[in-house]
Amino acid sequence: MDLKRTIMINFFKIVFKCLIISIVTIYLLGLTLNSSYRNGEYFKTQWLSKIKNKKYDYIVVGNSRVEKSISVSVFDQKVDTKGLNLGMENTTFSTFYLMLHLFFKNKNKADYVLLEFDHHNYHNFKDKNQSHLFIPQINDSDIYSTLVDINSKYHIIRFLPFIGYGYYNFDWGIHNFLNQKFKLFNFPFLENGDTKTFTNYSTFTDTGRKASYNYKSDLNKYFLKIKNLCEKNNSRLITFTAPFFDKNVEKGNIKDIKTILSEHQIEYHDYSSLYFQRKDMFFDNNHLNRIGTTQFSKVLSELVE
Repeated sequence: MDLKRTIMINFFKIVFKCLIISIVTIYLLGLTLNSSYRNGEYFKTQWLSKIKNKKYDYIVVGNSRVEKSISVSVFDQKVDTKGLNLGMENTTFSTFYLMLHLFFKNKNKADYVLLEFDHHNYHNFKDKNQSHLFIPQINDSDIYSTLVDINSKYHIIRFLPFIGYGYYNFDWGIHNFLNQKFKLFNFPFLENGDTKTFTNYSTFTDTGRKASYNYKSDLNKYFLKIKNLCEKNNSRLITFTAPFFDKNVEKGNIKDIKTILSEHQIEYHDYSSLYFQRKDMFFDNNHLNRIGTTQFSKVLSELVE
């Protein structure tokens, strides 16, 4: 019995030691990857983390309807300004807030913050698609609390970021690590955050999504956090809805959202119907093509003239 007990005790000691070594190894690997990815330059979150102590006339924040349908370069040529495009594809308000947080945290300044939104991201305001791109900055308390609000798994990822990089390996896999080390692929945007090439105007694809004015009666919490962040940093917040190709058949009431924003002293401009059913301006229902981007960027520039 004593021999059996001794064997069992030694076995569990070995298992325990292996477990501890594994956890420490995973922890250290996570720290190594964090350090590498924080110094990376491929994703917009990485790019933005390197912008420090800069002064801009304005920054534009939003999802792909900013990233793909607004040209800061055209905007600046029209009104002689210096702007930054912080648009990120497939994102919503929680990421809009984190992008602004990174911008202001690095002691950057902007006279205007132009925030694009529509009925879809207004209601679905927690970003479950691109939030993992902030893992390298997860030790930042604001970023951490926002990520945990989106998904509780970020509690574990904060302590063991290697698990997060493994889970989101389609973005943070070995291919990205090698890219960080050997600069295989460059940042796919211009220095000001604009898309390098805008979609050709020769074809239009009906993707089905249409503009809607069905808004809730209250602002989502990240909208309010953005408002407070802008006020704290002396930036004037201007919100707008970029053009859609078409509208829903059911009637909506644009007065509802205008009233809500007015009550919170937030400026709003509705451009959703500006190029209604103009196929020459769009490459799908939600995004302007090269011609539309050029024209709308000039229209938007009037907000800061």
